[in-house]
Amino acid sequence: MRALVTGGHGFVGRHLAAHLLSCGDDVALTYYPGDPGYGNAVEIPRAVQSLALDITNSEMVNEVVSLLKPDAIYHLAGISFVPHGEKDTNQIFAVNLFGTTNLLDAVLNYSRSSRVLFVSSAEVYGSPRPGGLPFTENSELRPISAYGVTKAAADLSAFRCWFREQMHIVRVRPFPHIGPGQSDSFALSGFAKQIAAIKLGQQSPVIQVGSLDPKRDYSDVSDIV
Repeated sequence: MRALVTGGHGFVGRHLAAHLLSCGDDVALTYYPGDPGYGNAVEIPRAVQSLALDITNSEMVNEVVSLLKPDAIYHLAGISFVPHGEKDTNQIFAVNLFGTTNLLDAVLNYSRSSRVLFVSSAEVYGSPRPGGLPFTENSELRPISAYGVTKAAADLSAFRCWFREQMHIVRVRPFPHIGPGQSDSFALSGFAKQIAAIKLGQQSPVIQVGSLDPKRDYSDVSDIV
């Protein structure tokens, strides 16, 4: 199977690439031009093809999709750090929402047979109403962050393409996941980095944290893949 992974040089994309190769797939990854993601602890398998792609550039997206015509597309490209979206709302909408619609339009016009896995986020559920837990696939979308709003809008755009255009699209809404290669901007990977620095004598034995009030269930990235 010919597989295309957008945002494939990122945290999850690297793990997914290795898994797809183990399944015998022919794999192509995209990365943001000028940011190939070097320095990540998880190496990109040599057997994959890497392509520069600005997901906000519809012409570039059209070119990649029309050239590869992949059997399967795993759409991971996006801004995933929630605080980033609060600082630059325009950019996170451009990448997460309009980047997704660029991809869906390209598939519709140039590769209708491609099956698309759109990776949404549990952030689309946001703040539940009283009695609204636990979340299910039928739970109301009530995002409270710019990131959650963009993922919800992209999620619904994918639904529209499935419903109106009969495109082959599956939407998933993962909860937080951790593993090797995750940026230390995120909570648990940030804690782990500080613990390692303390053990190496590079930091005083005090771990800097944000709010410890939220409760989260975490999955391992290998299980998410």
